[in-house]
Amino acid sequence: MPFFVNSNTYRTLEFETIRELVLSYVGSASGRAQIEALAPHIVPADVKAALGRTSEAVRIVEAIGRQPYHDLPDVAPHLAASRVRGLHLEPRDLTDVASFIEGAAEIGRRVSQVSGAPGLARL
Repeated sequence: MPFFVNSNTYRTLEFETIRELVLSYVGSASGRAQIEALAPHIVPADVKAALGRTSEAVRIVEAIGRQPYHDLPDVAPHLAASRVRGLHLEPRDLTDVASFIEGAAEIGRRVSQVSGAPGLARL
Protein backbone atom coordinates (compact mmCIF):
# COMPACT_ATOMS: atom_id res chain seq x y z
CA MET A 1 0.00 0.00 0.00
CA PRO A 2 1.65 3.28 -1.08
CA PHE A 3 1.89 6.15 1.38
CA PHE A 4 1.68 9.81 0.49
CA VAL A 5 1.57 13.10 2.33
CA ASN A 6 -1.04 15.60 1.24
CA SER A 7 -1.37 19.26 2.24
CA ASN A 8 -3.92 18.41 4.95
CA THR A 9 -1.37 16.10 6.55
CA TYR A 10 1.22 18.92 6.53
CA ARG A 11 -1.29 21.16 8.34
CA THR A 12 -2.28 18.44 10.82
CA LEU A 13 1.35 17.74 11.65
CA GLU A 14 2.08 21.49 11.86
CA PHE A 15 5.07 20.63 9.72
CA GLU A 16 5.87 24.17 8.58
CA THR A 17 5.67 25.52 12.13
CA ILE A 18 8.06 22.86 13.36
CA ARG A 19 10.38 23.40 10.41
CA GLU A 20 10.57 27.13 11.21
CA LEU A 21 11.38 26.32 14.84
CA VAL A 22 14.16 23.96 13.78
CA LEU A 23 15.48 26.54 11.31
CA SER A 24 15.89 29.00 14.20
CA TYR A 25 18.61 26.65 15.55
CA VAL A 26 20.46 26.16 12.25
CA GLY A 27 23.92 27.65 12.13
CA SER A 28 25.07 27.06 8.57
CA ALA A 29 23.86 27.57 5.02
CA SER A 30 24.23 23.86 4.34
CA GLY A 31 22.18 22.97 7.41
CA ARG A 32 19.52 25.47 6.41
CA ALA A 33 19.26 23.94 2.93
CA GLN A 34 18.97 20.43 4.39
CA ILE A 35 16.18 21.45 6.79
CA GLU A 36 14.32 23.35 4.06
CA ALA A 37 14.41 20.22 1.87
CA LEU A 38 12.87 17.97 4.53
CA ALA A 39 9.49 16.33 4.14
CA PRO A 40 7.60 14.11 6.55
CA HIS A 41 8.72 10.49 6.54
CA ILE A 42 6.15 8.01 5.32
CA VAL A 43 7.90 4.69 6.00
CA PRO A 44 7.31 3.58 9.61
CA ALA A 45 10.94 2.55 10.19
CA ASP A 46 12.13 5.94 8.92
CA VAL A 47 9.66 7.70 11.22
CA LYS A 48 10.95 5.72 14.20
CA ALA A 49 14.59 6.48 13.36
CA ALA A 50 13.83 10.18 12.91
CA LEU A 51 11.98 10.30 16.23
CA GLY A 52 15.03 8.76 17.90
CA ARG A 53 17.29 11.44 16.41
CA THR A 54 14.81 14.11 17.49
CA SER A 55 14.82 12.80 21.07
CA GLU A 56 18.62 12.89 21.07
CA ALA A 57 18.61 16.44 19.69
CA VAL A 58 16.25 17.55 22.46
CA ARG A 59 18.63 16.07 25.07
CA ILE A 60 21.52 17.96 23.47
CA VAL A 61 19.68 21.29 23.41
CA GLU A 62 18.59 20.77 27.02
CA ALA A 63 22.17 19.97 28.07
CA ILE A 64 24.16 22.58 26.16
CA GLY A 65 21.62 25.05 24.82
CA ARG A 66 22.05 26.61 21.43
CA GLN A 67 25.14 25.74 19.52
CA PRO A 68 28.11 27.98 20.37
CA TYR A 69 28.72 29.00 16.77
CA HIS A 70 25.68 30.43 15.09
CA ASP A 71 26.05 31.43 11.45
CA LEU A 72 28.95 29.25 10.46
CA PRO A 73 30.36 30.49 7.15
CA ASP A 74 29.28 28.70 3.97
CA VAL A 75 32.43 26.95 2.79
CA ALA A 76 30.90 24.96 -0.09
CA PRO A 77 32.13 27.41 -2.78
CA HIS A 78 35.62 27.42 -1.24
CA LEU A 79 35.76 23.64 -1.20
CA ALA A 80 34.69 23.49 -4.83
CA ALA A 81 37.34 26.06 -5.79
CA SER A 82 40.03 24.21 -3.85
CA ARG A 83 39.53 21.18 -6.10
CA VAL A 84 40.36 23.09 -9.30
CA ARG A 85 43.98 22.77 -10.33
CA GLY A 86 45.67 26.16 -10.54
CA LEU A 87 43.15 27.98 -8.33
CA HIS A 88 43.91 29.05 -4.82
CA LEU A 89 41.88 30.35 -1.92
CA GLU A 90 42.17 33.97 -0.91
CA PRO A 91 43.11 34.72 2.71
CA ARG A 92 39.49 35.64 3.55
CA ASP A 93 38.32 32.30 2.13
CA LEU A 94 40.91 30.44 4.19
CA THR A 95 39.72 32.34 7.27
CA ASP A 96 36.16 31.22 6.56
CA VAL A 97 37.27 27.59 6.22
CA ALA A 98 39.29 27.81 9.45
CA SER A 99 36.33 29.38 11.26
CA PHE A 100 34.02 26.63 10.00
CA ILE A 101 36.43 23.90 11.12
CA GLU A 102 36.87 25.51 14.54
CA GLY A 103 33.10 25.86 15.00
CA ALA A 104 32.33 22.35 13.79
CA ALA A 105 34.99 20.86 16.07
CA GLU A 106 33.60 22.71 19.10
CA ILE A 107 30.04 21.66 18.30
CA GLY A 108 31.18 18.06 17.83
CA ARG A 109 33.07 18.16 21.14
CA ARG A 110 30.05 19.48 23.03
CA VAL A 111 27.61 17.04 21.41
CA SER A 112 29.89 14.08 22.16
CA GLN A 113 29.87 14.97 25.86
CA VAL A 114 26.07 14.74 26.18
CA SER A 115 24.88 11.42 27.53
CA GLY A 116 21.83 9.92 25.89
CA ALA A 117 22.67 11.06 22.36
CA PRO A 118 24.97 8.36 20.97
CA GLY A 119 23.66 8.49 17.40
CA LEU A 120 24.17 12.22 17.00
CA ALA A 121 27.50 12.04 18.83
CA ARG A 122 28.72 9.54 16.21
CA LEU A 123 27.77 11.97 13.46
